[in-house]
Amino acid sequence: MDYIKYILEELTGEISPEDARALDHWKRASKDNLQLYREIVKTWELTGQLPTDFSREKQQVRSLLQIETHPGKKKIGLYLKLSIAAVILLLIGVGLKSWNAQDIGHRTPKSLAYYSEEQSKEITLPDGTKMLLEPNTTVKLDTGFNLLNRNLYLSGGAFFDVEKNASLPFVIHSDGFKVEVLGTAFYISDKDEYGRAKVSVVRGLVKVQSGKEESKLHPGETLVIATKEHVLTHVPFKLDFIQLPSAPILFDHTPITDVAQALEKRFEVHIKLKGNPSKCSFTGSFDKESLDQIIRILKKAVGLHSQKMKPDQYTWIVRRCD
Repeated sequence: MDYIKYILEELTGEISPEDARALDHWKRASKDNLQLYREIVKTWELTGQLPTDFSREKQQVRSLLQIETHPGKKKIGLYLKLSIAAVILLLIGVGLKSWNAQDIGHRTPKSLAYYSEEQSKEITLPDGTKMLLEPNTTVKLDTGFNLLNRNLYLSGGAFFDVEKNASLPFVIHSDGFKVEVLGTAFYISDKDEYGRAKVSVVRGLVKVQSGKEESKLHPGETLVIATKEHVLTHVPFKLDFIQLPSAPILFDHTPITDVAQALEKRFEVHIKLKGNPSKCSFTGSFDKESLDQIIRILKKAVGLHSQKMKPDQYTWIVRRCD
């Protein structure tokens, strides 16, 4: 695998999704790979260039030349030193392939700040996360975003559909609070007319922290944050914010068992069915509705009774179909 080429593409924001997956697989293959990756990224951040000296390549050189250290021998001969240097350069050159030194020296990371003016703006971040910025919103990515971290700084309001990555939590910092997730869809605004912030979760799990106060949010929950006082308050969930466009879920005489499976996947919850769900079917479509809104519709449509056992677990009892 041409890992140096992939790392350079990632650092310059030009890596394809396929190459990104290949690079991620290479990093996870061993601790040595991950350490080498971090050394390369750190050098890039500090100098804007790739390093010219890799510990792994050194080990390969020593192995190839079978260098032995003898007692009393203080230094390696000049010829052997030049041989080592030549092989190191050869190994690095093979790894870089089509990337020459001039390319590397002049390639700098792309702009890591986004701004929406008078209109909403949809953006896909380097990690695949999608965000829809409200007007007059600024998002700035931290140095090393999607490499060493997934930290960003928000001023304004935005809806996020976060790409999952268990090794790099997605963390949003704003004035007086922060939000941390792994993979979810939620809305966040740094302040309303009363100077309060708000976080509303559509899918997944979100952790909100303000000062020493901390709270977890599940789908269909909203938290209002008094950032100066560091007070977190749960309030009724309302879809009074813009969302990223998503494909509607369409049902045409679909058994309730299949409806439940589709909703489990969309909202990342578990639904246990009781009664006679196999005798019921539903026809309709859902787009931006919350899970609680969908459940209310299904209650009227097929007469199911829903019990919320845990924030992400439901029991549906279907005894009849209207």
